[in-house]
Amino acid sequence: CRPSRTYLVMSTCEACGAIFGNDETLLKHQKAIHPQLGKKVEGDAVQKKQADEAATTALAAASSGAATSTVQGASSSIDDGSNIEVAPVLAVLSSHQKDLLILRALHKDPSFIEHLIAAAMSPLTPESAEERLEQLDATAAVQAIRANVAIGAPMNAMTLLRAVTISLKDALENLVEILDGNVEGETSWQDSNELELLESLPAAGLVGSLWKEYLGTSTGADVLSDMSSAYAVHALLSSVRAAAERVRKAVPGVLVGPGGEKVEALAEAMQLLSASNESLPSRPKKKSRR
Repeated sequence: CRPSRTYLVMSTCEACGAIFGNDETLLKHQKAIHPQLGKKVEGDAVQKKQADEAATTALAAASSGAATSTVQGASSSIDDGSNIEVAPVLAVLSSHQKDLLILRALHKDPSFIEHLIAAAMSPLTPESAEERLEQLDATAAVQAIRANVAIGAPMNAMTLLRAVTISLKDALENLVEILDGNVEGETSWQDSNELELLESLPAAGLVGSLWKEYLGTSTGADVLSDMSSAYAVHALLSSVRAAAERVRKAVPGVLVGPGGEKVEALAEAMQLLSASNESLPSRPKKKSRR
């Protein structure tokens, strides 16, 4: 089932006029092809982000006291016997507000950290990992994977990383169908919904680097020590690599991570996986010549 078409405002390179689906891919192009311009644009973006964070921090500090008194006043007007639906309240709060509430709860009751850790360590199923990723952008998804490793939840990290990799594989293969002309009704791949979807996910090079990071840890290697899991991940990475090589011929920039991570990281991750599982192939098989 292919995603429905949406029409977006495209990002155009001011140096050469090339068109991209979003600003992140445009910046990758500028850093690779127009390094001086890319450096300037990236610097401007960093300054804007720092200014926004400073403004948010100042606003939170200024409103903290008022918010506390408002909450206290509101709570005093609620009868002890009242039934309050919590879900609608949580739905209207921003992520920043939820973070502040958690920090205040920890400050008031340090034992709350036990509940926080228990929730963070709760096992993820493939379905719950997919639901979680739908709520995150590419940057937040990468942070969530690394954070799970950091807190000692390698199985959850692998479940999230595998879900990201599956989404990437599907997006790459859908774009390959467009590039090969196997989909009717498409005008061009440049303004296709498939390219938009691919650009919204972590780049193939970054996903390969994440697998390298994960397999480079003792806990990550232990999680994939059983043969069935190792074979499944090896086959998944092989499929991503094959589709990425086809996409690379048309739009190589979309495969490069924000830190310059290249698609070759996928093959390197496969080699790491093979090194810890001797029955797996040590390198990707070459197609036989006829």
